Amino acid sequence: MSFFIIICIFLHRKYDEFLSIFRQTMLLQVFVLSYSIILLKFILITCLMEEDITQYMVLTSVKASFAIPFCILQMYMSCFVFNILETKKDLITFGLYSSNWTEMDMKFKKLILLTMRMANAHQNKLQITRTRIINMEIFYQVCFISLPS
Repeated sequence: MSFFIIICIFLHRKYDEFLSIFRQTMLLQVFVLSYSIILLKFILITCLMEEDITQYMVLTSVKASFAIPFCILQMYMSCFVFNILETKKDLITFGLYSSNWTEMDMKFKKLILLTMRMANAHQNKLQITRTRIINMEIFYQVCFISLPS
């Protein structure tokens, strides 16, 4: 069981290291993709609603209609990966708590408690704001906002 604790500590450190390296890049990517999806859908809708269709309008609407799925796919993959990372990190902490730690000796109880505190103390999540975490909910909100009313 102590091997599991060592693995948990190692995974939390690697996750923190990963976030420290890629945090700014991923935040910028999600921000740009969110606004790109919304803007491209707006451009597509305005081009399709024009009464006098020109060659430029057709070309713009074709470009937008080809760009939207790629932006959505890239946004989905980013949000999906961070959703999986957060879920797995929470499952590790829950697995520690659900283990049979109450029946172990005092040294093991302290080690489990220390590991759970470390996992909860470093609430490193890829956050846009204090309350908004990059996960599938952000993806759904961007898709919902960009839908035509």
